[in-house]
Amino acid sequence: MFDVLHHIPHPREFFKEALRCLKVGGQIGMIEPANTLWGRFIYKNFHHEGFDTKAGWKLSAGGPLSNGNGAIPWIIFRETEKFSKANSRH
Repeated sequence: MFDVLHHIPHPREFFKEALRCLKVGGQIGMIEPANTLWGRFIYKNFHHEGFDTKAGWKLSAGGPLSNGNGAIPWIIFRETEKFSKANSRH
């Protein structure tokens, strides 16, 4: 996936479905916006989508691909423990 996760309105449900569909040992590769000094500068000043690092995992209502938050991948993956628990195969 290239620059897609931050457009998915319900990422928890996406990851649950991905785990259901993947073969054991399967992987999903993602390239997403980075929350770096340079990334924040670009995404906050020159990009048409938001980059809100204080937002939660979900997007607010909007049309397809029109309401992305480029910080969502960073939000999800920095919370490694929460992410792992939400997507465990128990």
